[in-house]
Amino acid sequence: MKRGLTVVLAALVLLTGCDGGYGDYGDVSALSITDAESLYLAPKPKTEEAAARDAEGNVMFKITKEGIVIEVTFTNDKGKTESTEKLKPAALYHANDEYFIVVYDLYNPQNGNNVSHLVSKKTGAVYSLENVGVPKDMFDTFVNSSSVLSDGENNIYFITDINYSSNSNKYQELYRIDVTNPEKVTAQPLTGPQDNQINGFAVDAAGNVVYSYYGNNSGGARLAFAGGGFANCNDTSYWTAPDGKFYYNSSYSISRLDIEGQKVTETEYGKVDFYFYGYGSYYL
Repeated sequence: MKRGLTVVLAALVLLTGCDGGYGDYGDVSALSITDAESLYLAPKPKTEEAAARDAEGNVMFKITKEGIVIEVTFTNDKGKTESTEKLKPAALYHANDEYFIVVYDLYNPQNGNNVSHLVSKKTGAVYSLENVGVPKDMFDTFVNSSSVLSDGENNIYFITDINYSSNSNKYQELYRIDVTNPEKVTAQPLTGPQDNQINGFAVDAAGNVVYSYYGNNSGGARLAFAGGGFANCNDTSYWTAPDGKFYYNSSYSISRLDIEGQKVTETEYGKVDFYFYGYGSYYL
């Protein structure tokens, strides 16, 4: 982990601080990761009592620059320190150079059994993402890309399941999350109103997004421009290269998308000596 210590829909979701205490643990305010070079999750060995309840959870560990492995603790709003085992951490995602996201397997009446937090790599301060949701793993075209990505402005992107309502036929949404002020995080939905299932996405440095979708009994790929508006794309595999631009495969060639505003130019980048069959580009 790199230390900091790595037409758009109209609505904006406004989030504040960290909320929603977790039973006896209170509100989580900080994780003890300020001296961490990297973080990982590992299962807690089962005790006889846990085995009898078929209970097992993860613990978060940190590796310091001295190479020492230490269990990460959290501090609640009452100043009490506890093991992260009690929060049942389920996943860690690098979000950008300043933040990572941790997902906990805890009951939450709004978003089901998981909740997620934005965590400062520099200070360990915790901010709630409860009203945005939990990152959903990608599938289909973007087979080994991270489920959480960022653009050149450090905005964060991920797909999440959303609550079905009579006013919406959506099952997933892709959000652009502005964390410039983590106390007032804003989340902007990016997908078309009829694109109700989002399978995968890629983000370029400018904040343009290509995503694959299913809706109205059909599917495809769509480009959501950073400044608003949509364009249909070739229904193939996309990735973002180190130059910050989109590339895709087609038959025996690889092409690049150059985007200026809502103008898109496709340039053949190179030939390959094998045929790309179906989905399955790998993010390198």
